[in-house]
Amino acid sequence: MDTQFLFRGSIQEPLPIEIVWALTFCFFLSFTSFLIVIFLAHHKRFKQNKTKTLSVEEIRFHITNFLFRNYSLYSVDTLKSIIKKSKEHNQTIIEILFKIKQTLNDLPTLRLEYLYKELSLSQVSAKKLNDKNWAIQIEGIKELVGMDDQTYISEIELLVNNPHHLVRIEAFFAMLKLKGTEGLTLLEILEYPISDWQQMQIIKILKERVNVKLPDFSQWFYLANISVACFAIRLTAIFNQTHLINKIVGLLSINEHPLRIQAAIEVLIYLKIPTFTDQIKALSTTNNKEVQLSILYFFEEFGTLKDIIFLRDFLYDNYLWTDDELFLLGLRVIKKVFNDDSRFFNFAGLYFSNQQAMILQVMEESK
Repeated sequence: MDTQFLFRGSIQEPLPIEIVWALTFCFFLSFTSFLIVIFLAHHKRFKQNKTKTLSVEEIRFHITNFLFRNYSLYSVDTLKSIIKKSKEHNQTIIEILFKIKQTLNDLPTLRLEYLYKELSLSQVSAKKLNDKNWAIQIEGIKELVGMDDQTYISEIELLVNNPHHLVRIEAFFAMLKLKGTEGLTLLEILEYPISDWQQMQIIKILKERVNVKLPDFSQWFYLANISVACFAIRLTAIFNQTHLINKIVGLLSINEHPLRIQAAIEVLIYLKIPTFTDQIKALSTTNNKEVQLSILYFFEEFGTLKDIIFLRDFLYDNYLWTDDELFLLGLRVIKKVFNDDSRFFNFAGLYFSNQQAMILQVMEESK
């Protein structure tokens, strides 16, 4: 058998030298091109990072010159040409301006606010008001208010009823800062209960503005938002608006909302006005516990011996002995009115003999 025949099909002819050199060159060229691409990409990224860092320093330098030196040499147009208008740089500028403003006096502050508007940075902040992230919404509000920019007041006003409580609180106080006491008209559109923290901050702001005429709080007594209405009622006491007393007394109706009644009684107690005892007694048929407590607090403050029979009937007719809190308060009020332990003990023992334990408890409290 011819062995050359057996292996003839598996033996390959060597490639021509020209093809080998061509393939080698192509491989070298491809590998070199790959290395160049990798290098350029890395170099570009490094250069971008370096450029970004340098641009921030450059921005800060020119903003500082504009604010504190001869700013006529650093016009807004010059700054616009220097600052690259990109999202990253816009936010960087805003952050720089805010940091600078923390330590500014009046004149540079005006320049800074002017610069903020002229560079259209207020538009950047305004876009945040519609962001889905509540934290970014708050950031936008703070930026606009911090720069005293009133361009987007109507947009901020819409956020006072935002579903997120922190956004609506921030928006509400932003309106007070931008509009002063006129911003209190927002109380009329609040859809959510006003928090205790909000109330305290509003009171603080009103007290700080001693030379500003206070609004007529009675315009908000009958708002559908009962929490706001009650807050307005209590403001009359805090700011001593005694000229509104007749309107306060007008709330002392058995047909009125219990929380309005409670707030009105609190005002009379706070202002130490005892002259409307008959109106308070007319509320005695109420079944609302908060109002019942308020009635007892009123007589604890202003009750006299002529009110003893009313207090007895109030406790007896309304079955207040079934509620320990109410009954104990009622006994304390009667004891205070008598101002005599023995007379109180005899009176309470006569009409409430089945509540000896509570009577003795009240007696012990005075020892």
